[in-house]
Amino acid sequence: MAELIAAGCTPDNPIDLYLVGPTLVAAGFTEHQIVNALDSLAYEKRLEYVGGNRVRLRL
Repeated sequence: MAELIAAGCTPDNPIDLYLVGPTLVAAGFTEHQIVNALDSLAYEKRLEYVGGNRVRLRL
């Protein structure tokens, strides 16, 4: 969540996951861990996929 918010992701401003992916990989997370975390946040309705490899926060 912190990386999404730092990249400017809000309910009104979806962001492309390519903006946060490299930072998370550089921090030591695997792609599998990132996808699992995103899916978990979507399941909890804290974010939603909006197409085009973008997500938006749901606060």
